[in-house]
Amino acid sequence: MSASTFAARSSVATRPLPTLIAGRSRRHKILLAAAVAAAGIGIALAVRDPRGALDVARNSAIVLGVITLIVSVHEFAHLVVARLLGIGATTYAIGFGKVLASKHAAGVDWQIRALPFGGFVSLRGEQGDDGPGSFSSAAAWKRIVVLLAGPASNIVLAVGLLTGLLMVMAHLPALQALTTGWSLLVDIIRMTIDAVAAWLPNAAARPLDAPLVGLPGMVAQTGQLLDIGPYMLVILAAAFSCSAGFLNALPIPPLDGGQAFLVVVRALSRGHANEKLLGRVQVVGLRALLVFSGGITALDLVRLLAQAGH
Repeated sequence: MSASTFAARSSVATRPLPTLIAGRSRRHKILLAAAVAAAGIGIALAVRDPRGALDVARNSAIVLGVITLIVSVHEFAHLVVARLLGIGATTYAIGFGKVLASKHAAGVDWQIRALPFGGFVSLRGEQGDDGPGSFSSAAAWKRIVVLLAGPASNIVLAVGLLTGLLMVMAHLPALQALTTGWSLLVDIIRMTIDAVAAWLPNAAARPLDAPLVGLPGMVAQTGQLLDIGPYMLVILAAAFSCSAGFLNALPIPPLDGGQAFLVVVRALSRGHANEKLLGRVQVVGLRALLVFSGGITALDLVRLLAQAGH
């Protein structure tokens, strides 16, 4: 999901995670602390149960690979659509933090960074008017299309994965596999929404029953799915990609859908939008997103510890 410096003062609809994370040392420290904590847990598991630790390491590597695939496609869609619409791009990065490898080609710096939990694309003029070919000076509809290209690409990726799996495993013709894959994807979204809606009224009383998972839960689910068969990893990747696309399209800052919504607000206000208020909305949205992600991860850990105790 997209992640560069964010300022509430910004007078343009910046893309969120590039503008909110890259270059923010405190958030880099948070990610680094999370990585150190994960390493500590891994060492403890290795001492207590070497075979179990190897399983966790394997599952974590698989989840990291799936996340990298989803992020790569998501950010590449932002970049390609932006350039097709005449908006310049300067950086395409997988990960955050220190640059480990970089190559300049086709006018873009292609980077791999130290912390592999995400990525971003930097577009010309995200922080202000940079003349023709900049994101900030592009027509509102172009900015909206660029912002929503990432979430759309994740949905397309999910459908493509399911279609390919059905063609190989069920020997379905391409068109039938495509329509069946799309139906499965719609079912996944519907079941997720129904599960969350059913849980919310009792969330305070039964927090551990939350039908949502963070990274620890994803790692645990990967192990369970591998026991069924390797093909389940394709379904897992499709489900993760679908979830990423659906959530990123929601009109909640700082997600892509939220940024697109702010573009609409600015366009309708015809230059009279309260930029200070919109900036605060984005900051509040980011903090809420971080708290939500942290809460889901904490629930995962409590659930996993409770299961280990049994």
